[in-house]
Amino acid sequence: GRLDGDRWTTLGLIDFGDAMIGDLLYEIVAIHVDMFRYDKGMLRAFLEGYDLDVRRRERFAAKALTVALLHLFSTLGDRVFAPFPRAREVATLDELAALLWDVDVPGPGG
Repeated sequence: GRLDGDRWTTLGLIDFGDAMIGDLLYEIVAIHVDMFRYDKGMLRAFLEGYDLDVRRRERFAAKALTVALLHLFSTLGDRVFAPFPRAREVATLDELAALLWDVDVPGPGG
């Protein structure tokens, strides 16, 4: 908001109705699915803007898939098979994680 003389002007409203506490990866999953459409090049570029700590960089693909599977909104299903028809052929969750999420996650400072 902004104070204009003696009058308060509301400039925006934040809706905390769906707010929750959780891991940063929860939101990164949604961005990768909805905005990047599983483009791992875009994911890597995005992650370069974060200084992910070592704990988050280790086994990033497996952690991201775990969060995707637990996500409140569907982040897999047809949203995966259209851009990645090979996803139907993977034999393990590790293979699926690598297909969707395996990027060289930069550490602090790039």
